[in-house]
Amino acid sequence: MEEIFVAILSMFLVLALLPLYLWKRRQVSRSSDGREEDEQVRVFQL
Repeated sequence: MEEIFVAILSMFLVLALLPLYLWKRRQVSRSSDGREEDEQVRVFQL
């Protein structure tokens, strides 16, 4: 019985953290996109 409880709790924890992971990935990709645009502007200015 304890094993089932631990398995359900672990699955719940993973499912609860999944949206946070996806949100963080989106934030990182947005900031890297901004950096690439800044680098392209610098290249054009040179």
